[in-house]
Amino acid sequence: MNNVILSYNIKTLKWQYLNKTYNSFFEGLKDLSLTNKVVAWCYNAKDQKELDAYLDENNFGDIPELITFGSHLFLENTEYLEFSNVYFNKFSKNDTNTFDTWRVRSNIGIISASVVNELAVYSFPKNYKSALAVLGYASFFIGAIVSVSNDKRFSNFFIEGLTNKEYIDFISYSKKKKWVFYYLLSKLIFDKKLVLPGTNIFKNNYQGFQHKKAIWKEIHQQEIDMNKIKVDAFIPTLGRPNFVLETLQSIEDNNFPIDKFFIVEQKLPGQEKTLLDAVLSRKWSFKIEHVLLDKLGLCNARNVGLSSSNADYIIMFDDDILIDNQPNLIENLIKKLEFTKSKMISFATNNIQGNIAAQLSYTVAGCSTLFKNKDILPFNIQIEGFGSDDQEYNFNVHHNAQRVVFTSEEYMNHLKAPMGGWRFDAREYLPWYKDDLIVPLPGPVTLYRYIKYASKNQLKGYKMFVFFKYYKFKIWKLSLFNKRWNKSLFWANEILKDKVKINIEEGIKSI
Repeated sequence: MNNVILSYNIKTLKWQYLNKTYNSFFEGLKDLSLTNKVVAWCYNAKDQKELDAYLDENNFGDIPELITFGSHLFLENTEYLEFSNVYFNKFSKNDTNTFDTWRVRSNIGIISASVVNELAVYSFPKNYKSALAVLGYASFFIGAIVSVSNDKRFSNFFIEGLTNKEYIDFISYSKKKKWVFYYLLSKLIFDKKLVLPGTNIFKNNYQGFQHKKAIWKEIHQQEIDMNKIKVDAFIPTLGRPNFVLETLQSIEDNNFPIDKFFIVEQKLPGQEKTLLDAVLSRKWSFKIEHVLLDKLGLCNARNVGLSSSNADYIIMFDDDILIDNQPNLIENLIKKLEFTKSKMISFATNNIQGNIAAQLSYTVAGCSTLFKNKDILPFNIQIEGFGSDDQEYNFNVHHNAQRVVFTSEEYMNHLKAPMGGWRFDAREYLPWYKDDLIVPLPGPVTLYRYIKYASKNQLKGYKMFVFFKYYKFKIWKLSLFNKRWNKSLFWANEILKDKVKINIEEGIKSI
């Protein structure tokens, strides 16, 4: 098999393939992606033979992906700025497996031509290290699967990390200018280093990478035998019988291949029997399994639903959604989940606006997720009733190296019912709001996620970001901010110790 491997020539200091040379790394990728399904590259010549064998042993190109190899992360200085992606922190451990992160390794890489072709409209730095950093970031944002591997067959060749100039170059191509300011300030405050930005700070290279549906077209051509696959579904619900009826009717109208449908109903305070008689007395195309819980709590209800099924896949819906004419929705989701080797896939809702889809490439949307029914992680009971359980779940699944993908091609309409559900003002029942003198900033549940999953430098960067987000340049507010931060930090640690509980029943009664 003739594999296409772009290599770096240390004599000419140029990238080349066979007898053709390129002025930059991305120029070579772009040219070779026009006529090939997959392009690989190799910085160290002695790895090329092993890379060639690796390409022969594995199949690439069927999914939009970028995978890089090497034992050294060369993006160490992104710690302060990457607090929003703390669920990609597996890079800091000496793992032997592959895990998802846009923070690429520098020795070797493999990329689908479909990804490069979508990125061809953007400009990239000429410097290899800066360009590779932008490539990882941009591939992530357009919706590709971006991962790293510590495969031991390749050499332990070390490439020095990005210099400050190279990293600022990366920021200028991938983020808005304010992030250069954050970087310079974080180096000054935390590392006691004065970094001069150079002329790059005046360049307007920011491009705003957009989510690209077209990179998934190869998966649409794949085939799976749905007759050999068993799919169950479940809905957690509380006090919304009419919406549950509408939701199930919408799902049935699409003729989804669902075997069992689990309805996990929680009792409202004072409720003695089910409110779903109209649903349970009706004949459906799928078998209804009804569970009536005395215990309140969305996390608990979701866990009951996830543990009730022994099917190959289980899909979770909210109890107030409608699905338009999409009879192949589940089949398409399973295709994407299987061919990306993912554990779960979320799909879009009508209330997603702007380019949020690009940021959701690796997230779980609580109201619409298909799970592969194996090694499913439970929702965190420790924060039951606090809210933000979906975000915490995202962090946890990535921390456990489980791949999550998002698709904006399949979608549903989230009605956001004005009644029922878990909507009550939790601030009345949480201890950190009982003292009005100092309101915690950020919320302790948010900070709980950071102290649980983030690195120390990411936490530092996040603290600086929160200050400027809320106080701008009002430095005289720093003392007040520190008090608010410390209060939040105290309660975040109390949550971590499982010392904070909320009376959900009292909250529901207050609605």
